[in-house]
Amino acid sequence: MINAPTEVEVEDSSEFTVRKSVFDNRHFGIRLANLIKNSNDGLVIGLECQPQAASNFLEGWQYYLDSYECSLSNVRISANSKDDPQDALFVIISELYRLLADQQESIKDSYKEKAAAALRSVSRVGLKAGAKTIDAGALHETVYRDDSHSLSEDVADATSSYLAERLDDALSSRERVAEFRAFLSTIPQLLGNDQPIVIIVDGLDSCAPDFIVSMLESIQQFFSAPKLAFVINLSRKKIKSIGRHLNGAGAATIEQLNKSFDVWARLPEVDALSREARAEFVTQCLDKMKLAGHKLTNEIFVQLAQYYDLNAVEIEHSLAFLAIIENTNLNDKSYGVIALAPYLAITKVKFPKVYARISAQTISLAEVESATKLSDLKYPGWSHISQPHPVRFCLHICFGDGSRALAADVSKLGVELFGAGDAINELVPILDFFRPA
Repeated sequence: MINAPTEVEVEDSSEFTVRKSVFDNRHFGIRLANLIKNSNDGLVIGLECQPQAASNFLEGWQYYLDSYECSLSNVRISANSKDDPQDALFVIISELYRLLADQQESIKDSYKEKAAAALRSVSRVGLKAGAKTIDAGALHETVYRDDSHSLSEDVADATSSYLAERLDDALSSRERVAEFRAFLSTIPQLLGNDQPIVIIVDGLDSCAPDFIVSMLESIQQFFSAPKLAFVINLSRKKIKSIGRHLNGAGAATIEQLNKSFDVWARLPEVDALSREARAEFVTQCLDKMKLAGHKLTNEIFVQLAQYYDLNAVEIEHSLAFLAIIENTNLNDKSYGVIALAPYLAITKVKFPKVYARISAQTISLAEVESATKLSDLKYPGWSHISQPHPVRFCLHICFGDGSRALAADVSKLGVELFGAGDAINELVPILDFFRPA
């Protein structure tokens, strides 16, 4: 059985510690939570930060939200680049339903009934005017204008009875959405503390423009309720780029999307302490996985996680690939396999195009070193070696570097290199034919 990465248990504590937040933004996290606590209205916060910092911070922040000190109910939505735009509304509705798991069946049934009615309202209006059709559950003013350019051909050619029917549907839809919002406003009391509920949306920056627009519109139209706070990891730079993908509707779309947010917050930059904390986090993950790998393999993985500033998702996926390698029980692991296993596991996640070329044998050693930024990678005590890190050293061995400098390195190190030159050929088939669930 493959030892896949498990959730790291974090000791109970009222403190937002470095271990909980790999990026050590304790004070920022506390201030963000206080902002939400002190706002009784619905709140949408845009969180801007370095891409590698987002997932790690939000994971740590969730622990603080759950702590006795903070005690804010929360759910986390991990958006995916493959998500269907039509699923955005349902994703939020289903995640909020998780908070009601311990409630009476009648309450859960009421939520499902009102949520289903709200979902049905989206399709019942039937006007093909895109984002203009519904605004907070009502018809947008442009629908009332006698302007065929603002309406779809369906509406322009519709009979008066057809339009009247659709207007009735719109009014009915407005009532359904209002009922759903009213129920949402009662959830904080149902949960027992009458505190705001936090919905964290992570990974939106990597999603397609259509999904981002759909998610933000769903939040604005269906979830504007008291004590409901969204924290959305999305940059303003990404919003500006969306207009280029939406058939020239850029300026209006950008303005509309920016209005979706009440507050913008920027996560402080990563500092040296944060990198040390990341190493501690990765070490804890390796301990939890109980891999029987070589000590040097784990040591190199920790170092590379720091070197490449891996975020939580990248760490998880890289560890999963490392676990697959370890569980294939390669016989008589060479020094090359020991050193390159963590490097290739991380490269497949962090630099997938580079890994694909390594697998296809269409890349040179110089290109590998440049693309994966190895020039500054050094190993303690190897300053006298021309390739001052086991990864760099073994890559040169595998790529057939016959230089005198490398030959001198071999004699200086005194390591057993039998089979080391075949390390990439041994590891790549494993990573190509298997992938974590």
